Amino acid sequence: MPIKFGSQGTLNRPSRSIALLWGVPAVMEEACQYSDRPLAFLARYVRRRPVAHAAIATAVVAAVGCSVGAQYGVKVLVDSRP
Repeated sequence: MPIKFGSQGTLNRPSRSIALLWGVPAVMEEACQYSDRPLAFLARYVRRRPVAHAAIATAVVAAVGCSVGAQYGVKVLVDSRP
C-alpha cells in the first residue's frame, strides 16, 4: 500500500522502511518530488548554491572569451603574412 509523500508522489512502504533503516536524510526523500520535473530540480539546485554556480558561469564565459581572442589573434597573424 503506497504512503502519500508530499503533494506530488507516493513512496511505497518497503522503500520507506528501507530509507528509514538506512538513515536516508529527509532532504533525499524530498528530492523524490522532482522525479518527473528535471528542470525544477536543476533550478532548485542552482538556487541553493548561487555563488558556486556564478563562479562556474564566470569561468566558462572567460574561457570562451580567451578561446575567441586566441583564434582572432591567430587569424590576424596569418592574414598579416606576406
